[in-house]
Amino acid sequence: MASEAIETLLDILDAFSANTLRDGEALARLLEHGQAPGKSSAVAALAFQGKYLTRVLDTIRKQPTGGEHLAKLEEEYARGLQEFRALLSHFVSDAPDALSAFVGLRYLPVSEEALRQLVDLTHDLGWLKEWELASADTAGETGS
Repeated sequence: MASEAIETLLDILDAFSANTLRDGEALARLLEHGQAPGKSSAVAALAFQGKYLTRVLDTIRKQPTGGEHLAKLEEEYARGLQEFRALLSHFVSDAPDALSAFVGLRYLPVSEEALRQLVDLTHDLGWLKEWELASADTAGETGS
């Protein structure tokens, strides 16, 4: 069960994303661990990489089949996804056994299902980064 603060954040993110979060429960588990001392920079790195990968995937989807940039974009996406996977693995390396096992079984195997779930996680963490940026812009505009 996620803390009240994480549940509130998920509600905010879900509304901000126009209800497009794909796996709020998994995101909540990771964000709970992200509240541990020294983990905020790791969450920030995962969110940044998630946003970046979501943008690259959107660009790939807009490319015509056989387009001249498609192969390079696909290589960049594959490389970025491997980096994201490594960041995630490192993030949970000191997590409780239940979270480490969850991540290890859900996101780290080399399988089509794990890849789909990893892409969903990048999507959700990308929304976290988008919300952080929008919140920072709003705070800057109001002088907070």
